[in-house]
Amino acid sequence: MNFEDYRLFTSLVPDYTGHKTSNISEWEYVQISGDESFGTRLYWSALKQGGFEAFMVEDAARCDDEHYVTVVIQVSALYDGVRHMHFNSGVEDAGYLYYPSTKDLIKGLEIIRELELKYCSDVSN
Repeated sequence: MNFEDYRLFTSLVPDYTGHKTSNISEWEYVQISGDESFGTRLYWSALKQGGFEAFMVEDAARCDDEHYVTVVIQVSALYDGVRHMHFNSGVEDAGYLYYPSTKDLIKGLEIIRELELKYCSDVSN
């Protein structure tokens, strides 16, 4: 396994001032697929100034105490809605997904839309 293709789960979120915590494992999440041991999940955190940040991650590997994931979708949203959306971010093939589950992608995007309507005050329906 080439670990350069994956990102360390605990280091996904820089220490933003807008988050309650930069520890993504403490963020709220929705199970997209798989079981409670992990699978694919969408984590999000509301920002203090309005909006949210979200990561849809897929379990990749565990090695000792380290947990590696593929970041399927990364989203930054402010008061007026989603501003930035990255696919497969943080790796050399950013933007490219190999054999993606379209079912999981659609479900993730639907949840991102629900979060946008909930946390972004100036977004159009």
